[in-house]
Amino acid sequence: MNQRALTLLLVLSPLAAACGSGTAAFGPAKEVPATKRPTIWDASARTRLMAQDARSMGQGGANQVGGEQAKAGWTGDTPSGWRSVPANPARFRDAIWQIEGAADADCYLTAAVGGGTRQNMARWYSQQFDQAVPEADTLPEVALGGRTGRLAEIRGTFLGKAGWAALIAFVADGDQVMSLKFTAPEAVVVANREKFLALAKSLRQGGAAAASGAGGADSGNRVWTTNLPAGWEALPANPARFRDAVWRVANEPDTDCYLSAAVGGGVPMNLSRWYEQQFGQPVPSPESLAVVELAGRPARLAEIKGTFQGKPGWAALIAYAAKGEQVMSLKFTGPEAVVDGNREKFLALAASLRPATASPDPKAPPIERGQPLPSSHPDIGTAHGAAPAATGPFAATVPAGWTPKAGSPRLLHHTFGNGGEVYVNQLGGTVRGSLDIWRAELALPPITDAEFAALPKADFLGSDATLLELRGTHQGGAPGKKIEDAGLLVAVRVDDGTVTFCKMFGPAAEVADHKAAFVSFCASLRRNP
Repeated sequence: MNQRALTLLLVLSPLAAACGSGTAAFGPAKEVPATKRPTIWDASARTRLMAQDARSMGQGGANQVGGEQAKAGWTGDTPSGWRSVPANPARFRDAIWQIEGAADADCYLTAAVGGGTRQNMARWYSQQFDQAVPEADTLPEVALGGRTGRLAEIRGTFLGKAGWAALIAFVADGDQVMSLKFTAPEAVVVANREKFLALAKSLRQGGAAAASGAGGADSGNRVWTTNLPAGWEALPANPARFRDAVWRVANEPDTDCYLSAAVGGGVPMNLSRWYEQQFGQPVPSPESLAVVELAGRPARLAEIKGTFQGKPGWAALIAYAAKGEQVMSLKFTGPEAVVDGNREKFLALAASLRPATASPDPKAPPIERGQPLPSSHPDIGTAHGAAPAATGPFAATVPAGWTPKAGSPRLLHHTFGNGGEVYVNQLGGTVRGSLDIWRAELALPPITDAEFAALPKADFLGSDATLLELRGTHQGGAPGKKIEDAGLLVAVRVDDGTVTFCKMFGPAAEVADHKAAFVSFCASLRRNP
């Protein structure tokens, strides 16, 4: 079974389980600065850039009072001997706990991250512990935040540290995964297993929004209104899962319709997720899709039929509009016959959507459904990954011998030699945190203060970018794919909280041969107007 098929077949079912206990002796307490703690994200640019949008929509926990997080975030029953600390949604830590006397222990909730079950399991097992990835339905079932999920229990060498373990309770909706992760030396994890399971079960969201009647849905900081179609019903919004308004067809519990007001990643990444990851189908050209209206704006309509996450005979209607990397979408999934029967109602709902504080623009041009607009229209995104470099946010002079990687959601993605790749991308966070991500791909520990201070500068959108050069066993590519003797070069900078980087990796000898081309490519990079 290929990876895509397996991802689509992973469906979580109910039950709760717990077993095992142990004892541990703790050493003296010590403080570890946040900058020295491992930061392991493999989320895409889309997912990372969602952090800023999620915060504006009320996603993640902020300050905690009396061991619980603020109303807009997540809270749980903190176990004895544990303590809650301020959340950090920008690092996808929507709630955080520590264990008294165990400074190395790390427990945090990620309320929603993309990639789906299989991709996240690959990160936990193969990238962080260098172990084979099991099938999700072989894992024990646990309770997580009022839902049922699975429990990953992993022991071994964690990011170069021998004798460590992890407990990860997780639940998935499509490609969105919620997880509670606990890592520490093995004895500490074993001794706190029951406390971890109790915490997972007690998790709850402090300010879940409720539907505001027939035509409105509360999305935390914003309420969306619409002309609710006959036979449809509004459900509570859940901004933490990027569901800023939710509906379904009444008496059709398998249907699901929700608005994601703003997610990152741009059109190519989102089209790939909808078509390839969820339906296992090729991605069409955005310009070939029909034009519809979404919240008073021109948009495209994706219509997909087939096997959806392991369920044959399903369909999806997705109206979306983009401004740069930010995508707004209204998605409707269900059995094919039900979706077909409600197509016009879906389109009417999409056209009538408005923020409660906004009114339709009387100057907006009329939309003729089914008629393509020029691909240059500002509200209709195009797949810059499949277009010439100058059509995306960046342009650069491509060295001879580099080949564009067709269909990639990454920016300016090229291949070279026998397995070498180089691409530009963006994410949220800090330069130092990003460096630790790439070091972890080569099974290296977080960078030290001295190593960080000694890094050279690079000419990359300015002369003050940081250059990282490493060699080792590369584990950050496709699950199960390794490069035993790999080279890695990264030029990285941060501007206004956005990390922009150019990354090259491949067989060490080939990376060395192309280093001069990499430096030239980075120096030529420029932002498109």
